Amino acid sequence: MDLPTTSPTFQDKQSRTWAIELDFGKLREIRKRTQLDFGEIEKFAEAWAHILSDDQKALAAIWVGISDRCELTEDDWLAAMDGDSLEAGCDALLAAVRNFTRPLKRGMIDAGAAKIHQRYKEAIRLAEQTIEAITTETTRDAIERLGMQQQTVRESLATSTTVGV
Repeated sequence: MDLPTTSPTFQDKQSRTWAIELDFGKLREIRKRTQLDFGEIEKFAEAWAHILSDDQKALAAIWVGISDRCELTEDDWLAAMDGDSLEAGCDALLAAVRNFTRPLKRGMIDAGAAKIHQRYKEAIRLAEQTIEAITTETTRDAIERLGMQQQTVRESLATSTTVGV
C-alpha cells in the first residue's frame, strides 16, 4: 500500500511555489471547466491526452487545484505561467491525481500516463519530420523559382555575414 504523500508542487516563472491538492469538489470543478473527468480512472488516459495537447485545459485544471490557496486572481496567475512552469504544473497535476486516486487503482494512472507520454513523444517526432520535409521542399521550390542552383545558394550562405540591426 502507498504511504500518504505531500501535495505535489511546482513553481511559476516568478519562482512562487504552488501546491496542487484535489478533492471530489475540485474534480467536479475540473470536469465543469474542461470536460475532463479525472474521477473516472478507467478513462484517465483519454483525459490526460487532452491535458498534454490542450494548454488551456491544463492551465484550467491546475488552477482549480491551487485556487483555494492562491492570493492572485486567475488572470494574474496565468500571467506568471510559461512553458516550463506549465510543464512542471502538469507533472504536479499528474502526481496530485495519482495521490487522490484509491491505492488499488493507482497502477491504472501510472500505466495510462506512461502510454500517453510515449504516444505524445511519437506524435511530436512525426510532426518534426513533417516540418523538416515541408521546409526542405519549400526551400527547393523557392530556389527553383529564383532560377538558382542549390550549390550556388549553399556557397552564398557560406560566405555571407549577418549585419546587426
